[in-house]
Amino acid sequence: MSRPGLFPSTSGAAALAVLLLLVSGMQHTPSWLPTAQRGPPPLLLAAAAATGGQNYGDALALSILFFEQQRSGKLPPNQRAKWRGDSGLKDGKDVGVDLSKGYYDSGDNVKYGLPMAFTVATLAWGVVEYGSQLEAQGQLQYALDAVRWGADFFVNAHPEPNVLYAQVGDGVSDHACWQRPEDMTTPRTAYRLDAANPGTEVAAEAAAALAAASLAFVASDKGYSTTLLRHARELFAFADKYRRTYTASIPSAATYYQSYSGYNDELLWAAGWLYRATADQQYLGYIRANKEALKGAATTAKMFSWDDKYAGAQVLLSQLALVADDSTMQPYADRAQEFMCNVVGGTKTPGGLLIFLPWSNLQYVTSASLLLSVYSDYLDRASVASFKCASGPTLTPADLRRTAQKQVDYILGSNPKAMSYMAGYGSYYPKRQHHRGASLPSIKSSPAFIACGDGFSFFHTQSPNQNVLAGALVGGPDASDSFSDDRSNYQQNEPSTYVNAPLVGVLARIAGGTEKIPVTHADPAPITAPKGSRPGGSTGGGKGSGGGSSGGAKSPPKSPPKNTGAGKPSNGKNNNGDSKSSSGSKGGSKGVRRLVVRTKQTGTWKDKSGQEVGRYSANITNVSGGRLNAVTLRASNFHASSYWGLTWSEKPRGYRIVQNGGNLDKGSSVAVVYIQSGGKARFRGIWKD
Repeated sequence: MSRPGLFPSTSGAAALAVLLLLVSGMQHTPSWLPTAQRGPPPLLLAAAAATGGQNYGDALALSILFFEQQRSGKLPPNQRAKWRGDSGLKDGKDVGVDLSKGYYDSGDNVKYGLPMAFTVATLAWGVVEYGSQLEAQGQLQYALDAVRWGADFFVNAHPEPNVLYAQVGDGVSDHACWQRPEDMTTPRTAYRLDAANPGTEVAAEAAAALAAASLAFVASDKGYSTTLLRHARELFAFADKYRRTYTASIPSAATYYQSYSGYNDELLWAAGWLYRATADQQYLGYIRANKEALKGAATTAKMFSWDDKYAGAQVLLSQLALVADDSTMQPYADRAQEFMCNVVGGTKTPGGLLIFLPWSNLQYVTSASLLLSVYSDYLDRASVASFKCASGPTLTPADLRRTAQKQVDYILGSNPKAMSYMAGYGSYYPKRQHHRGASLPSIKSSPAFIACGDGFSFFHTQSPNQNVLAGALVGGPDASDSFSDDRSNYQQNEPSTYVNAPLVGVLARIAGGTEKIPVTHADPAPITAPKGSRPGGSTGGGKGSGGGSSGGAKSPPKSPPKNTGAGKPSNGKNNNGDSKSSSGSKGGSKGVRRLVVRTKQTGTWKDKSGQEVGRYSANITNVSGGRLNAVTLRASNFHASSYWGLTWSEKPRGYRIVQNGGNLDKGSSVAVVYIQSGGKARFRGIWKD
């Protein structure tokens, strides 16, 4: 009888059914499909790619599949990991809130808010930056599903502006059992944060996660994106107004997820994501006003993790200095650069793995690799060819990507042990991960109840886990490249969602090629005070290929639609040389509503053919007496090679503003940036009441 693998049964007709289920909708047959074999030879195989020695596309697919196996709640019909069943269905019922969704953090059955929020934030960041690469690999929708499953938890956990349920379950009682999540008998206490008992780290991290997720969904599900953004705003306000370290309100979390860095890093990180998602000047003002208090402009981070967000916040904000020429953000770019230098020149094992801390070191490796990848692309967009480290070396964007790829290659098997640290990838990977659900028989094949202590008979065996936790990364080897595949070795052999989450974006980037990304997609980051003249785009918005944005600018349709606006916009010059056009309303109005578009040329250069090319920033302001919804621009003389902040819309035909869901409140502004020859474009707007 074959040992249960990725699915309850993988023999004969069942294996064929599994094959058909998984391959449906995919571009190719994944090489990691389960077989009916027991032990070596491997249950799951991954073929080597033609270049780099690894199949990054297969690793990407597996890395996302892992999250389905960590799900709590009622599993959806399209659940691919069939060995799992429904669990945690009553979570939150004691407080009248549905907390059934979300993720179990690691190999236990507790849902901890701080690492779960970091998981959602970094997953969403990967979608925002590399949505087109995910789509090319057939993984975008799966990645969005993973983001949504975690984001749904935080939406439900936030029933009032100043209330957040930040944990479900208790680590002490949970760790006393070795039990499947489907059989849990331990207390499922819902831990509440509110004005009387606040928790700044978790509330701010949840705000960052939902703001990032709102960007990931802005193109595919605008209503959901708007909902996420509303919760993100409220959670940030709650976190900032009622400041207290969260373990003072939830002491049971301190043993497992104590916030050693404090909460200033989460506040900066959240404000950065909210500004990127909304272009609301209050968040940029907050970052500037709290430059010293939040310490992010002066702190050189040692790592990026569920606890310490400084490095992530610095990279996030660096794009405003690098690409948008906002000099007030330069200190964050400087600190981000220092982080890159420290990572590239950091301590490594003899086999080349970066070493940060002994416990679950790979979590820091994957998160650093995400920052290396993202920062390298920001440098490319700003046409920064290299930078010099204080320690001496000069680094290029390609150097950063090579470092990230080497770390990924090590994780996938290019290491002294020739071991893949991702379950199911390659011919040799950990088989005895410290994970309750994976180590116990699947509830689908063995439905009999397993009591709290009964599962320890499986824990203490040397047999491989009953189910392959496909795609899970373990904590990884030590500083000498040594690793023990022992179920009791939780420091090295326990998987966690926050180890996998940053890797998704990195794998998408590498699977799409490690060279400079052509500027073809972008996310809706705001542009502030452009003043430089170098080529490259802003970090502002474009279409995210059905589910968010992917990190550059969007190229217009091959045959840009002709201007369909009614009449020629009125143009004029003001005393600083800006062009200005005003538009009337269309689609119904109550009173006079108007948009004003002011365009500046912020850079000029010559392309390879010698033709002059300009970079333009168009500031679009609502000067009416009310809110303008679903703002869409119709353009003439618009043939940009790249643009940010807009996405093409068929109904109505035109270029929809991406920032803030396409809506403009009274007096608010958004900016779009585009690159083209032949002078500036002319825009006029339409909107809904």
